[in-house]
Amino acid sequence: MFYETATIQLRMNPRKPWIDQELLAMINLRNGMYSDYLRFSGDERREHFIDQRNKTNSSKRKKVKAFYMTKIKEKAGDPKGTWDIINGIIKGERKPQEYSLEVNGKVINDLEEVSENFANHFAAVGERIYAEISSDTSVPTQTYVEDRGDGHEMIIEPCSE
Repeated sequence: MFYETATIQLRMNPRKPWIDQELLAMINLRNGMYSDYLRFSGDERREHFIDQRNKTNSSKRKKVKAFYMTKIKEKAGDPKGTWDIINGIIKGERKPQEYSLEVNGKVINDLEEVSENFANHFAAVGERIYAEISSDTSVPTQTYVEDRGDGHEMIIEPCSE
């Protein structure tokens, strides 16, 4: 006799704090309705899925709002704590960005090397520009700037690469 087996995946990341049993049941119902809609299609299944999806999303929005309102009320009288919560909502979790910089034909991806190259460039650029600008006062300063006629008074043009 053969038995059916099922693979169980363990959730390693914790659930969001606003996901309670009620919302989890709604999410599971919505996901099941979506699976049924994909397997069997039909307008009636689609309408039931969309209705459940909208109810689930509405409930989730309410629970998220209630969660953050409670957190803010807990921090009443603590402006820094309140702003920490607000900034967490606005900014969300930041994903690390990939950086790359091409220097002398070599692509650099290491963030420390990128930072170091920028620091070296900006530390030396002033001296390089100063050396290229004539100390002769008879040379008009307009030699080093350009009026593009687009509403900007002047744009500083680079003196070297």
